[in-house]
Amino acid sequence: MPRDLRNSDEQLWGNSLSAVSLPVPVISGLARGADETAHRAALRHRVLTVAVLPSGVDHPYPADNRHLAERIIEDGGAVISEFPPGTSAGRQRFLDRNRIIAALGSGSLIVEAGAVSGTLSEARHAYRLGRVLTAVPGTPGADKLIADGMAFPMLGSADLDALHHSGVESS
Repeated sequence: MPRDLRNSDEQLWGNSLSAVSLPVPVISGLARGADETAHRAALRHRVLTVAVLPSGVDHPYPADNRHLAERIIEDGGAVISEFPPGTSAGRQRFLDRNRIIAALGSGSLIVEAGAVSGTLSEARHAYRLGRVLTAVPGTPGADKLIADGMAFPMLGSADLDALHHSGVESS
């Protein structure tokens, strides 16, 4: 069962962002759980964050994260979408959003993923684009990415720092 990343893990995200001396923006989907936790930690630690929406920017999804979207913009981040205003979220649009998230970053960190999940679509896009792909072990999808050799295991901020200094780069 995936971990609840809304509470104590926000502090863990923040500690990781602070401990790693890399200028790495947080690019995520504004969804409940891991996405919103990553955005909140980035805001708290003054790290640039970008929310990619599966809807028009005038209809943030989920609607209860509208205030988070506003705060991202107020703090100098961005809320973006490839969809025109008035567009509501839909199944295919989540997959499109994942493609954009993978393309914008130099790498992807998969915090949790079910055996069948939209998160895995982001991971596949990142892998195909030659991005550095890392995954936190402990959920079926993340464990499979690691076992299949698509992702490096991420056990803590020291792993991210070691990965960066090992010369592993992405295009």
